[in-house]
Amino acid sequence: MKKWIGGFVALSALLLLSASGVSAQSIESIMRAQERLELTDEQLELLDGLRRESVQERTAEMAEMAELRSQLEAGQIQRSELMAFMEERREVRQTMAEERRGRLEGVLTEDQLESLQQLRRRGRMGVRLGGRSGMDGPGFAPRGRVGLRGPEGSRRGPPRAAQRFAPRGPFGR
Repeated sequence: MKKWIGGFVALSALLLLSASGVSAQSIESIMRAQERLELTDEQLELLDGLRRESVQERTAEMAEMAELRSQLEAGQIQRSELMAFMEERREVRQTMAEERRGRLEGVLTEDQLESLQQLRRRGRMGVRLGGRSGMDGPGFAPRGRVGLRGPEGSRRGPPRAAQRFAPRGPFGR
């Protein structure tokens, strides 16, 4: 039961933080595409301010979630209180994401927004068609720990030390 509650809390925390992570990720990806989007120094400065704000918000949210998780484990609060907090935060995050999106759109020009949409569509298209590399497809092992199994029939995989030294690439870690 304790493991189930821990897993539930971890999943809840992941869901709680995922929306803010997406907006932060898009700001960072926009900054990475500065040459393609032809961003000015002023735009980069404004985007960096939005990025810093987003990092601060995520950090505060993670700290608050860690505190609540600790209180739940200590028996100081009930799971229902945690759920109520998460529901409240979800609404706040949606409002903040809409506000940040509006501010982000205010920084970019129409042409830059259109270029950004094209980049995003191409990125999604590549994922839909089989991944980022030409080696993803029939005859190639998927990414992950495929093939790194422990004793016969075991699904656990090799010990941690063996994972650390396992080869990387399409067939390894």
